[in-house]
Amino acid sequence: MTNQSPKIDKLEQFSLSSALEALPDGILLLDDMGEVLYVNRKFTDITGYQYEKFIGLSHLQVISLLLDNSDLDYSVVWGIFQQALNGIPYTAIRTYRHRDGYSVPVEIFEYPVSDTRGHANGAMLVIKDLHTHLILKVVETVNSSLQLNEILENTALAIVEHIGLFSSAIFILDQEENLLQLAVSTVLTKDEVVNVAVPLGQGAPGLIAQSRQPMYVANLQDDPLINEYSRQKLGRRSSIGYPLICKGDVLGVIAFDAETVRFFSEKEKKLFQIISNQVAIAIYNANLFSKLEQLSITDGLTGLYNHRYFQES
Repeated sequence: MTNQSPKIDKLEQFSLSSALEALPDGILLLDDMGEVLYVNRKFTDITGYQYEKFIGLSHLQVISLLLDNSDLDYSVVWGIFQQALNGIPYTAIRTYRHRDGYSVPVEIFEYPVSDTRGHANGAMLVIKDLHTHLILKVVETVNSSLQLNEILENTALAIVEHIGLFSSAIFILDQEENLLQLAVSTVLTKDEVVNVAVPLGQGAPGLIAQSRQPMYVANLQDDPLINEYSRQKLGRRSSIGYPLICKGDVLGVIAFDAETVRFFSEKEKKLFQIISNQVAIAIYNANLFSKLEQLSITDGLTGLYNHRYFQES
């Protein structure tokens, strides 16, 4: 194995190979007393801590390191470990605290690990980074339909559910009116959404679209670029917005709103950029489909509805 500790002989009892290093998820191995024997490189990538930080820690110390104290119930954590030793697996979605201070949404699995005789002599903690899972979810959503509203609603919900944000909103650019029309918001009702439009070049969304660059808003409640209604609705929290660009054209803006006032990590920014690119592609494809559908039911010379339109009506 790439990472070794003085307990390597005990680790060999698990009959695990160096293939653990190649797994896409974070792996942490514990002995029957709940002491860390091994962590793979992906586990350190997800948490931001070096390998040496974990080796020798107890199960409780690891969880305490990665979870906010407000989320921590030691009796529950120890009970989960004991269940794993007794052959009862555990799974949950939690938010880990990265060493640099930002939140990492993860799915946790804890399994018993048995020796060659079938006796449980430890446990394996697996953490799946939901940032990666979210990208796959967004790509799947984008490719699942050509109905734009459905795509945008499902994407915004997936963003909030998978990466622990307070809210997300997507604006579509109306080229004729030079307006950004709010299409989806995870905190506004549909009646509220239709009444929100931002002129190009005004407010945070309008400036993002005009400049074609992301914009960070430190505190939505105090920023003059945010309208009064949004300030009251969103409250004291940070936000970052990205232009939705496909084939050189600005198609809209997407906003990611944090739970609190904070900075966004470089990892989060890369994730947001990937999501923005996928949403832009979805809007482009939906617009193209709409144009082709319109062409199929109208006469190319007169612009009037053709025979197919009346048949389908």
